[in-house]
Amino acid sequence: MRIVIVLHGSRDPDYINSVKRFAEGVGISYAFISYSKPSINDVAGDIYIPLFVGYGKDYERAVSITGFEAPPLLRWPHVGDFLLSLGPGYMYFMGRMTRDSLMI
Repeated sequence: MRIVIVLHGSRDPDYINSVKRFAEGVGISYAFISYSKPSINDVAGDIYIPLFVGYGKDYERAVSITGFEAPPLLRWPHVGDFLLSLGPGYMYFMGRMTRDSLMI
């Protein structure tokens, strides 16, 4: 069975390389909704799992395309606390991110 994680995508080569290393390390494939290759339309798989930090239009698009709704990472136990522990300047989020949006 071929599992494909579906992510937002980025133009940042470090991000793309980190996704590639992660996917190879756990023995899965990966695809992106936007900005990056391989596109979700270019990767064959049996199960496609959207892996997003939060809800948004790209998350909804990924769920629509894959037919699978994995909760965004911010809904997983302790992920919000972990992200807050990284401190300011460590991560960049698209859209508006507040302490309340990290709370479950």
